[in-house]
This record gives sequence, C-alpha cells and structure tokens, in this order.
Amino acid sequence: MGKQAVKKYLWKFMLELQIILMLGLMFPILAAAEDVTPMVAFGNGHTIVLKSNGTVWSWGSGPEGQMGNGVNYADPVLTPVQANITDVKFIAGGNSNTYAIKTDGTLWAWGFNGNGELGLGDTEPRNEPVQIPGLTDIIQVAGTNGGFAACLKADGTVYAWGWNSKGQLGNGSITISYSPVQATSTGFEDIRQIDVGVDHVVARKGDGTVWTWGSNSAKQCGRGASSYYTTPGQITSTGMENILKVKSGSAHNVALKADGTVWTWGMNKYGQLGKGYVLDGYDGEYLNERSYFPAQVVELSGIDDVDAGGDQTMIKDGVGMIRFVGFNYRGQFGDGNVLLYLPYATPNFQESLITGPFIQIESFVNNTAFLKSDGTVWTCGSNSVGQVGNNGTSLYVDVPYWVWRLNLLADISPTDTDQDGLWDALEEVTCTDPNDADTDNDGILDGVEDANQNYAVDTGETNACDLDTDDDGIQDGTELGVTSGDIGPDTDTSVFITDADHTTITDPLDDDTDNDGIKDGEEDTNYNGRFDPGETDPVVDNNAILLGEAVDNTSMDWSSGGNALWFYQTTTTHDGEDTAQSGDIEDSQETYFETTVSGPGTISFYWQVSSEEEYDYLRFYIDDEQADSISGTTSWAFKSFTITSGSHALKWAYTKDGSGSSGEDCGWVDHVVWSNPTPPSNDNFSSATTINGVSGQATGSNVNATFETGEPNHAGIEGGVSVWWSWTATSDGVIAFDTIGSDFDTLLAAYTGSVVSDLTSIASNNDYESPQSQITFNATAGMTYRIAVDGYNGITDGTVLNWTITDTDQDGLSDTIEEGYCTDINDADSDDDGILDGVEDANQNGEFDTGETDPCDTDTDGDGIPDGIEVLGCTDPLDADSDDDGLLDGVEDANHNGVVDEGETNPCDADTDDDAMPDGWEVSNSLNPLLNDALIDADGDGFDNLTEYRRGKDPQDKSSHPSNGMPWLPLLLE
Repeated sequence: MGKQAVKKYLWKFMLELQIILMLGLMFPILAAAEDVTPMVAFGNGHTIVLKSNGTVWSWGSGPEGQMGNGVNYADPVLTPVQANITDVKFIAGGNSNTYAIKTDGTLWAWGFNGNGELGLGDTEPRNEPVQIPGLTDIIQVAGTNGGFAACLKADGTVYAWGWNSKGQLGNGSITISYSPVQATSTGFEDIRQIDVGVDHVVARKGDGTVWTWGSNSAKQCGRGASSYYTTPGQITSTGMENILKVKSGSAHNVALKADGTVWTWGMNKYGQLGKGYVLDGYDGEYLNERSYFPAQVVELSGIDDVDAGGDQTMIKDGVGMIRFVGFNYRGQFGDGNVLLYLPYATPNFQESLITGPFIQIESFVNNTAFLKSDGTVWTCGSNSVGQVGNNGTSLYVDVPYWVWRLNLLADISPTDTDQDGLWDALEEVTCTDPNDADTDNDGILDGVEDANQNYAVDTGETNACDLDTDDDGIQDGTELGVTSGDIGPDTDTSVFITDADHTTITDPLDDDTDNDGIKDGEEDTNYNGRFDPGETDPVVDNNAILLGEAVDNTSMDWSSGGNALWFYQTTTTHDGEDTAQSGDIEDSQETYFETTVSGPGTISFYWQVSSEEEYDYLRFYIDDEQADSISGTTSWAFKSFTITSGSHALKWAYTKDGSGSSGEDCGWVDHVVWSNPTPPSNDNFSSATTINGVSGQATGSNVNATFETGEPNHAGIEGGVSVWWSWTATSDGVIAFDTIGSDFDTLLAAYTGSVVSDLTSIASNNDYESPQSQITFNATAGMTYRIAVDGYNGITDGTVLNWTITDTDQDGLSDTIEEGYCTDINDADSDDDGILDGVEDANQNGEFDTGETDPCDTDTDGDGIPDGIEVLGCTDPLDADSDDDGLLDGVEDANHNGVVDEGETNPCDADTDDDAMPDGWEVSNSLNPLLNDALIDADGDGFDNLTEYRRGKDPQDKSSHPSNGMPWLPLLLE
C-alpha cells in the first residue's frame, strides 16, 4: 500500500469512527465528562456507583482496598466513600475489586489482585486506582467473582486477563495471564457488548450474533457438549440473531432480541432460565437442570431490558415492571421474600416491589440494584458486609432500599430539615411533615416508624401519620414505653422520653397483644401504658391460663380465637371439677382453642357436644386437617390420636351452619393428655451403646429416635431419627462399618469427640449398597469412635450395624478394597515408588481420583521421576513439568535423584539462570539455560536474546528480529 493509500485509509477510518460516536452506536455510555450517564455496579461484597459528575463512590466490604481511596477497611463501610479518581464514564465490579473507564478511554483498576485480575502484570493488591497499561479507547469492562476480567475496545476487539483455567481469556490457552491478552478467532470482530460469568464470556457482534467462550460445565457457552472453549465461537442455533443485549449470571445467560423476546441457556438448577424445572424421582435429581442451546422464554414478550446475576434473571417490560426468576436466597428479587428455589414445572416469575422509570437495573450473585431516572439508587439482597447501603449489616434486605443520602444526579445530598431520617423531597409528597420529626405526635420519629425509609407503611412498621396504628386506643409511643406531657410522673416534661414507670409494653401493630379477645385499650382503660388497679393486664393472656386448668393440662401453651373464645367453667364437667366450653357464637361462625405439640406422641381427651345434629359440629383438627367430629347430643367420649414426628398444630373448634340451633348449642373438652413414646436406649449421643472387638454385629431400632440440639446432619443429609454406638480401637488398622441388613434407607457416620455439638467427622456415607451404607477409615489404637445411624428423610425401622477391621499389609487400604483394585493385598507399596498404597489412594476408596498419585504406577505423571522421589523433592508427582518451563521434570533432573546436580537445570525453577527467559525456551532456541545470556545478541541482529524472547522472535535467526508493531509508520514519516 502506497503512502497516499495509507493516509486515505487512516482518514476514512477516523471519519467513520467520528460518525459512529455521533450516532451513539458503539456503547450506551460514551458521553463527555460533563454529560456522564450515572450507573451502579457490584463487586464481591461491595457496591459501586458512578455519579453524573464523573466521580466514583463505594460502600460494603473494603479489606482489599476496593473503596479506592487509599484505605484498607477492616470493618464494613456502611456509607458511601469517594474513590481517588475523576472523569470516569463507566464502572464495573469484580472479585473484591473495581474497574473504571475514564472519559479519555483509559482503563483503571483497584482492589484484590490475587489472580492478576487487575491486569497490572502482578498479583499485588491496590487500594487506589492504577491505570492498566497498554489499553486505550476502552468503552466497556466486565468483572466477575471468578478471578478474571474482560474489556471491549472501540475498534470492536476484546481483551481479558486473570484466571484462565477454562479458557475464559479467549486466547487459545488455559494459562493464567496477569496482563491483558486479546481474545481471537476467525470471524470474531466488530464486538459491540460483552459480559462475563464466573468463568465464561458472552459477546454480541454488530451483526446481532452472539459469541461465547470459557467454561461450558453448565452448557453456558451454548455451543455443544465440550467442557470448555479456549477461543470465541458463534452460537449458531436457531433464534440467535438480531440480538440487542446479552447478560451473564454465574453459569447462565440471557439475551434480548430486537423483537422484544427473551432467550436463555446454561444452568437452570434454580429455574433461572425461565423454563421451569421439576424433581425427577427418588434421587432428587432435576429435569431441565441445564440447557445446551438458547431457547425462547415463551411466557415473555414486549421486553425492553434484561439482566442476570448469580443464579437469577431479571426482566423489565415496556411498562417498567420488573420480574425475577431463579434463586432468591438473600432477597435479591426485592419482592419482600427470602425463599430458596422450589420445584416448579413452569416458570415462577416474581414481581419486584419497586417501580420505574429506570436508568439501569443491575444484578450480581446475591444482590440487585435499581437506578431510577431521578438519580436515586435502590438496592436489596445480601447485606452481611453492608453492601446494601442501609447503614447496617443485617444478613439480607428483601425490600428495595433507597441508599442513604445518595443521589447520582447531584454532588450534594438531599436535605432532612427535621432530622427524622426521611428526606424532605419525599416528605413533601407524602403524609409526613418535612418540618416535624414526629408528624403524628405519637412519640416516635417518622424515620423510626418508616424503618426502611421507603415512605410506605410496610409489614412490621408503625404508621408515621397515625398515632394509633392498630387502633386499640393507645398511642404507638405509649405502647412502646415512650411518653410525654401530663402522663404519670412525666408531668414536668415537654419532650418524649422513656417512661421510667412504664409496666406494660404492648404491640402497636396488634390491637390485642395477649390474644385474649380484649383490645389493649379496653384492658389499659386510661391508656397510660401501666397495669393499674382495676385493670386487666394487656400483655397477659389470662384466658389461656384458665384454659389449661379447664382441660387439666397446664404444661402446654393454649390460645383461643374465632368469633368467640372458649372459656373455663365448672357446671358441665367430665371429672367433676372444671371443663373448657366453646364460646357463644351465631350462625356461620366458629369458636376454637388450640395448642402445638412436637411429635412423635399420642394426644387423648374427652369431649361431648349439644348441638343441631348434622349441622352444627364439634371438630378436632391436626394441622388443619379434620381428624374427627361429633354432632347432636352426645355423652362424654374418649378419643386418642397418634401424632407423627415434627411440630403439629392441634385445634378443637365448634362451628355452626347458616341457620338453626338445638340443645345447649356448644361443645366441651376435658382431660387433654399428651404423651411421648419411649425412644431407643441409644437415642442420645451420651447414652451410646458400647460395642467391642475387631469385628461383630449389633442390632436395634431407630423407631421413636430423636435429633439432639447441635447434632450434625449425618452424611450431610437431614434425617432426624439417629441412634449411636461407641467403639474403641484396640489396635491400629482399617475398620469398616456398614448397615447391610437394616430394614430402611440408612445414613452412616463416624466421629471423634465427647460432645454432640462439637464433633470431628471421620467418615460418612449415604448409599454404599443402596439403601444401606458403609464407611471405612484408619483406626488408631486407644481412640474411641462414635458411630451414628440415621434414617434418610426420617425413616425408621430395625437397624443392623456390622464392623470388621483388617489391613494385611498395613498400607492404609483395607483388604476388601485391595481385592477389587490393582494394588497387592500383601504389598504395602505395590508400585515400589516409595509411597504406601493407602497414602497414594488418599481417600482409600479403591479408585485413582483427581489429585492422587497412582498406587499402581511408579511414575504417575510420566516425567521419568518416581513419585516417591518427587514427593520428597520439590517437584509435583502429578505435573510432568512442575515449573511450566517447557522441560519435563525428568529431563531437568537427568539422573532422577530429586536433587539439582551440577550441569542440570532446576525442575522447580522455570528460569534456572535468572535471565528472565524460561529454561525450555532457551533449550528450544539453542541457548544455554545455565548461563545468564539475556543481554547477548546470539544472531547479531542488534537485539539481545531477552528482547527477542519478549517479542516472540528467534534469537538464532538474524532475519527474525523485533519490530515496534507499526510497519506503516516509516511511510507516514517519509
């Protein structure tokens, strides 16, 4: 190409770029510094916001310097602090770190850097913004808690850095890179948007196609069944065209098409794909756990924005309604709930409580943020380190919270004239007074009553504009022990203070705090918050106490309700003393009393009724399911019912139909008895049955067994009906316990320790020979082991516990395991590599597992050095090239003795001669890896060996020399 052609090409490129910028087609946020679009982002435990003036603010976890203000915070940062950077136009969060793009297109980073995710060429953390070298014209950056990050340049190219075990850097390798490398493949160009999951990347091209790379363990790449892809590739399945936006969760993706439809693929364990999922059979496996290829969420249309975070997906439609689907463990849906996922056959979209209009919706792992067009930021979800920004560290926040005193459209915070915790701007359009800290004069600050400062009366809050929220006649402040004015001893005060002689703290949200059928104001007749002579106590349910006496059972808790209360009486009785009688009700009404028991056990009682036969009934319920009923005129009858394990509600209710009465129109109950069955003798840890010997069998039962406070879930699975044995080893050896012969699906576990709440797990198993269990472990002479047998899902029946100890060659593997394995039962070191078979098979399961050396192969990694020598030396017996220098360990340690002898390179040092060139590279390029020849010019081309290595050139070929990457520059200079 001639000089004029080069100049013409450059001018054409600059003109096209200028037009693109003017049309705003590169990325939504490309405004000048004075017109920055505010935004919000999350890191791993901290929240970041960008104000319209180009400043960056953060709060939450800050021990790694992720606030960017030069400080490492040991405690959570509960209010926003400003980072030491200005002129920012884009932000993103990552693995306890933060990224920012300045208006000049440079990229800056700070915070944690253990995997090189700051892209600065090292692993040192930074607590102030540092520019990532070599990157210019950046328009987007994306981080993740997976230890890597990626960015998009204005020319449509993508660069990534950090952890790379699944090829997520997109450069064709799985090698970590502490500096940015370009993601490349054929056709991968003109990229307009990117996003990242834990270990995968999704990108959208200008032509509306979607490209992915990295981990595919949950099929999140949408390209097939491979476990990972190291270079970008297009998703070619039907429907993946005309895409406007792509977003990634931890292991799933969501795409928005130009026609307003939504497409998802990847992990679906929590229903995050909006496709629904169902339990499949006994093993608890899920159908539709993964989706190999994108598919449309058929329930959705007219959508104008999407986002994904962690294991949830967020959808916004054209009218501004936001819905979620997936995992809501920390309230990240903002719908007022904190629920684990449930098995739904169809998508379970939940509607968030917040309304727009919005500038941005953003989700990350267990948090969500809503940036409204008025510049306010609302957050919800996990809050263990204060990342919600509500000036606290509650475990979670499930209702969107307006981040305290933060507005991204202004440099100043809104005012709070009366200092009640509510902003003037919203008090002016709500019922509270911006000039009165206690608008309703009930003695409680408006901002305390509106506890989450969202200007709504939410569940659990008193009404800031109503001095008697529950309408029981007593002011809210008085119910909570706060008073003023002329009440009692506080006659000389003119402000609300704690009432020193306050004797009753009633509930301002419940007009009948003690649930005795009488309003608090009717019991505290002078409304002064004290239990005065002549009054009944509004916090003591006297009726409940009397009910216990009436049914001859004061050890249980009783309550009554309905249209009238049951009551104590002595006229009609079974035992000649007292009885509980139903309250006086009208047609179509009910009166009941109830209690709660913890099974298993038996409930028995006597009852009788005098009613309109077959119309008005006395009924008995267990967990709201009718167990029995009587009607008409009956004599006293005895009833008994078996109650299963767990907590159960018991209720006796007298109900009337729509018309008519007969007899005395009531029912009676007397002599209620609750009895628990006798548990097995070895039910408790402290009463474990002692067993002895090197082998034997013990039988018993776990029927009526219970679970103790602090007891662990055996084999990690809930059972709840465990029994215990105690066995002391008389000699060293491998002991095997099993439950073969038991009559139910067992859980089996072994522990050491003397207290059930502080045990050390030795071994555990669910299904060895389904449904029975087996565990095997190395026993130490004199050590006492506690053995627990539990029932899967609370199943009970006869138990059998078998045990035997044997290990002929004392190598740590039981004879039973070795008989079905490649090792020799009579040889402790079957492959003669110097390591016991039981040490090589570390979990003693008779299988060659990941992370173990092979007990049947002297040289597991095939590098020429026996495993035993590698274990004693510095090399890794599972890595043929321990120092990753391109030379096998056995080549470097030529005599395979585990020592660096004269004339050998160091297999544990990639650069033996410290000349900054790897040993393998020097050998492959005919240089001496034992000689520091970095500054020598082997081929005489004017560039030393180190320069040629760094530029990827041949140090022995004079015609192959480094260039500055700009072959056209001389043409322009001419």
